[in-house]
Amino acid sequence: MTCKNCQNELYSPYLFCSNCGAKHIQKRLTLKNFSLQVTETFLNVDNTLFKTFIHMFTKPEQVVDGFISGIRKRYLNPFNYMAVAITLSGLQLFIIKKFRPNFYTSFNVGDQNTEIFRQSMDTFLDYQAIFSFLTIPFMAIISLIVFFNYRKYNFTEQAVIYMYSYTQISIVLSFFIISILPFYASAPLWVTLVTYVGLVAYHAYVLKRVFTLSYKQIFLKTLLFLGIFLTFYIIIVFVVVILFFVFVGFPKPS
Repeated sequence: MTCKNCQNELYSPYLFCSNCGAKHIQKRLTLKNFSLQVTETFLNVDNTLFKTFIHMFTKPEQVVDGFISGIRKRYLNPFNYMAVAITLSGLQLFIIKKFRPNFYTSFNVGDQNTEIFRQSMDTFLDYQAIFSFLTIPFMAIISLIVFFNYRKYNFTEQAVIYMYSYTQISIVLSFFIISILPFYASAPLWVTLVTYVGLVAYHAYVLKRVFTLSYKQIFLKTLLFLGIFLTFYIIIVFVVVILFFVFVGFPKPS
């Protein structure tokens, strides 16, 4: 008897292949055993997805340091974890476009700018996963600057920290937005406030745990991080606006 995945020789007492680790499946695929397999994968108490989600709230330093140090089975790796967040974001986007198309595009920005704003928001939502992924190395670079006196993590390890933390808060916010959609046709101001405060607060919490900082230290580091982030953001926006005018041209006076 051989493994169907890697063709390695199997021994009857073993349920898993000693070469690739795949489970030996003998039963024919039916609705019953398929549902049992799905339940076992996603709902068992040892499930790495739920464990990662819970422990990213209770002990995020264990999740992050575990992956960095080489522990790969206890928690979901950051790439797969981010894939879960991207899936939820896609579901959120589908629901918004299907049932609440004006949820993010109903702000009062003036009659002349409404269509431009709507198109900009649609583009951002369509490519939200890409924007989020590109944010990770940007945040890791800022983190290297902010924590220059802590030589605990290199750039790649810093990126892992933000992959986990950004994914965690993205999952929470996706559930939050989906849960309030039946009650609001457009996003109230407090939703934006909760989103940004939640992002900053949770990242600060993870960094406090990972770097073992005091409340005073994390408060000052967070202010420094936000200052550098906003500075870079303003510079990037300025460059984008200049390039826009260079390639598109200045608006003609009416």
